[in-house]
Amino acid sequence: MSLAITNTGSTGYEDIDRLNNNANNLYEKAYEQQQNMINKQTELNIDEIERNKQKLNEETTKEASGLYRDYQKQVNPYGATAESLATNGLANSGVAESTKTNLYNNYQTNRTNVMNNAKTLLADYNSQISQARATGDMQLAQAALDLYNQQIDNLYNIYNLTYQKKRDEVSDSQWQKEFDNSNYWNQLNYDYQKGRDAVADSQWQQQYDYQVNRDAVADSQWQKEYELSKKALSSSRSSASSKTSRKSSSSSKSSSNTKLNTNDNEADELAKQIMQNISHIQGPGISKPIQDNTTGKRYATLDDLFLAYGLYYEG
Repeated sequence: MSLAITNTGSTGYEDIDRLNNNANNLYEKAYEQQQNMINKQTELNIDEIERNKQKLNEETTKEASGLYRDYQKQVNPYGATAESLATNGLANSGVAESTKTNLYNNYQTNRTNVMNNAKTLLADYNSQISQARATGDMQLAQAALDLYNQQIDNLYNIYNLTYQKKRDEVSDSQWQKEFDNSNYWNQLNYDYQKGRDAVADSQWQQQYDYQVNRDAVADSQWQKEYELSKKALSSSRSSASSKTSRKSSSSSKSSSNTKLNTNDNEADELAKQIMQNISHIQGPGISKPIQDNTTGKRYATLDDLFLAYGLYYEG
């Protein structure tokens, strides 16, 4: 008896098939061993009962023979019974015949009892043999049932393994698809981000180049304005010097609003410091594009800025 899964070709589940076949082989071997053990035990029990039957037959025969010998002794014409009857003058009387009849009847009764007892015991022994065989058959049937249940369980487990493996394959396939899709979208995102980064880098480069150009223009404009301011400052000093010569007699009456820095080196140094701390504010509608970073104030022209520091000469 076997419930093994049979395959006509390669199924892709050879490992499960081998497991199933090995399990069924082990079940069959275990059942065969159990059968042998049950059969041997049954035969041992029957052999024991047969020996008891043999002893019963021997004892019955022996007992029946003993009864017969006793009967023969009692009816022997030269035996003790015949001698007792003769002594009493009853050798040929009806008593003698009656005695012989009674002895025979007793013998037959005893022999019948022995045989009946033997038959009863023999029937009991035969019943024991039948019971032993029935017990063995029941044990064999139980062993077969146990094997059947084990193979059912094994078959159930094999199907579970097959089902689980199939589910794993589906899961792996689904996972692979999701992984491939994920890689596809990741690649798209990467390409998109790379493209965005390239655009951002290009825009940044453009902005950087624009700012560099603006800075260059601002520096150039600053340099031009600085040079113009120096010229204006120098012109103002020359004008102030001429005016001072012509009005030497009235130097004590110089206008209080004239700001003259007679130390040219200090004036140049101060002008440089002022120019290093200014910013040019660019944009539409700005009336005061020059910012003094030291004070935070704004001015329309450098002249206004220098005037705030007392570097612009007025006649």
